[in-house]
Amino acid sequence: MEEILKPLIDALGPTLGYVSENGMVKPEYNNLVVMYTFIFLGFTILFVYLYSAITLQKIAKNLNHRSSWLAWIPYANFFLLWQLSETKNWTLIVFLITIFLGYVTPLLFASTAIGIYWLWQISLKLNKPGWISLLTLIPILGLIIPGVLAWSKTDVQTTQTP
Repeated sequence: MEEILKPLIDALGPTLGYVSENGMVKPEYNNLVVMYTFIFLGFTILFVYLYSAITLQKIAKNLNHRSSWLAWIPYANFFLLWQLSETKNWTLIVFLITIFLGYVTPLLFASTAIGIYWLWQISLKLNKPGWISLLTLIPILGLIIPGVLAWSKTDVQTTQTP
């Protein structure tokens, strides 16, 4: 963990008095550094959750889906994505199996592929190119692309909502 925090400690440590002469965090400040790291991670996770829920709800409203509120419920938002994409039932079943079986690497690739396929179908409904969903594999673009789909001007194809 010290390798990850070393640049931050090097920058702020001498100013704040956290660093000893040998360049390491003073033992009495170890808990403080860990606490600030968890606070930062907590705010990051909260931001990503709120942003993804807002964008998914906006996409659902753009597609005239009456259950756009599902975007705020964990795991139900996957169901909403599936409904918006209007794909076959087996894609939802395979996706949920891969999610609930845990972090087995080949299964994660399958759930990622299905998620991209759903986003591809949603992009086409929003009259955007389907390949834009592939850009979500790039780390920062994975946050930007849903926003582009949510807030860009589009002529929406009519859909049937269940």
